Amino acid sequence: NCYVEYNSLQYMSLGDILYKANSATAPTSWTYVDNYVSNITALYAGQVSGTAYLFVMIGSGNTASTRGWYWDGSTSTQMTDAGGTDASGDYMTAGTHNTVADTFYISGRPTGVTTGAKYVFRTNTTPLAGAWSGDTLVGDANINITGLVNVNGIIYIAKEDSLWKVNTNG
Repeated sequence: NCYVEYNSLQYMSLGDILYKANSATAPTSWTYVDNYVSNITALYAGQVSGTAYLFVMIGSGNTASTRGWYWDGSTSTQMTDAGGTDASGDYMTAGTHNTVADTFYISGRPTGVTTGAKYVFRTNTTPLAGAWSGDTLVGDANINITGLVNVNGIIYIAKEDSLWKVNTNG
């Protein structure tokens, strides 16, 4: 299960279903938002070109059905793979790269690989439909990434055996 605040409301996942709270101050119930093709592995609220989106990550089988999704407050749309790069992933966060533009990070399997450990990350400044970078290896290729988080401009990459970091300021 994942939780995130987006547009002043709490959102949560249960399996492959996304829900939102009915109130920002004292929620008493949850409303169905959407159903995805696989269990939700991460929720991330971010902005692209000044517009707020809720990103829904559903795993990294590296097939069209496991690409991430974004919710704009009314519609879920699947992220597309521009230029043959891979928009599927388990976890997502964003950081500032060289103070020019937000850079989004996703983690998962290497592009084109559908089984085995999930040990790379990719970056993109236009995650809705832009090209993701090539794979960046993080540590041992046999050990899964278990989370991504930005703390003061440093992207921390949690793995089953250790914690790695990427300085997003260059």
